[in-house]
Amino acid sequence: MQKLRQQGRKLATVRTPVLLQGEEGTGKTPVAELLHAANTEPSAKLVRIDCSLSSEDNFRAGLLGENGAGSRWVQDAKSGALYLQNLESLPMAMQAELVSVLRNTAHGFRLVCTTSVHLEALTDEGNFHDELFYRVAALPVTMPLLRGHPEDIAELARHFAARVTNPNFDAKLVEFAPDALSVMRAYRWPGNLVELSQVVMKIAATCVARVITSDELPLRLKEGSAWPTLKEYLASQERQYVDMVVHACGGDRAAAAKILGTSPTVSD
Repeated sequence: MQKLRQQGRKLATVRTPVLLQGEEGTGKTPVAELLHAANTEPSAKLVRIDCSLSSEDNFRAGLLGENGAGSRWVQDAKSGALYLQNLESLPMAMQAELVSVLRNTAHGFRLVCTTSVHLEALTDEGNFHDELFYRVAALPVTMPLLRGHPEDIAELARHFAARVTNPNFDAKLVEFAPDALSVMRAYRWPGNLVELSQVVMKIAATCVARVITSDELPLRLKEGSAWPTLKEYLASQERQYVDMVVHACGGDRAAAAKILGTSPTVSD
């Protein structure tokens, strides 16, 4: 998480499009808000569009404008950022129109996109517009999975606990006992940071004792069926490492495959 924050601070100093990729709940929106707030005028807007919820008509009207009036979203994002969530949900026809807008629009705004799928693989399969991919993925950021970084659980739990109000004592004093942390580190956290924040904040707001034990944790965290198998855990670690090497090689999968000791098709 510290590395992610450092990366976010570096990215905030440039206007190059950023692609935030990762599972739901990994914190893509807070990172987008950080990028926007760190490098814009106070009055600049973060124009947020969820491609999975916007109809084609609404997306076209917002992107291209109505009756020749010009693009509402692009104008609103001037000096700020256009934030497109779940970009993989955008129909191909709309992807082509978005490419046209990006080709012909002066760089008066920052473009930040998110995806919860492997967008490069979709592009290779012909299921995503190749030029759009290269335009939005200039600076790809892979969001870390919480289950892949159990060492972050204690610090994150303290952070989320401090954000609530407890009628019995200052929530900043809430601590998690070793048995509680052990359970939390072993849990799979399918909802990533969002799920952790909800669990911790609910407990911290209602607990009567300052030290939280495993008894106060939701039952699902303690059920063995919720834990990842060794194969699942290792697969998640392998995918993150492959993505990191491919990114370090500038997207050159042949070079990445040489480092990884695999064939280029495996490094996809």
